[in-house]
Amino acid sequence: MTKDPFILKGAAGLFRKGQLFQAFHLILHGTMTVTDSGILLRLINGRFRSSDLPGTVLHDFWCDDPGKMKHPLIRRMVEDLKNSEGGWRSMCKIADEYGKKLHG
Repeated sequence: MTKDPFILKGAAGLFRKGQLFQAFHLILHGTMTVTDSGILLRLINGRFRSSDLPGTVLHDFWCDDPGKMKHPLIRRMVEDLKNSEGGWRSMCKIADEYGKKLHG
């Protein structure tokens, strides 16, 4: 069973207004049977906004300007990554590794 949630921004039909979290059991449909796969999909509504911790963190995940971020820890981390050469190099290395993983 997967434990990591997926954060979705463009899935308006999956969430009711103001709903932060949704879970689905993945069902496998065969030709003659329907089987519970044991996989639970956990989805987080990336468009969720509120003044509490989940709302401010999700706001900051989609914000590219540290000056507009609401959560102080995330703001400081992003400012460091964007405004220091060491942070910039770290972001480039992570992006390169991710690209290699995706494209072989």
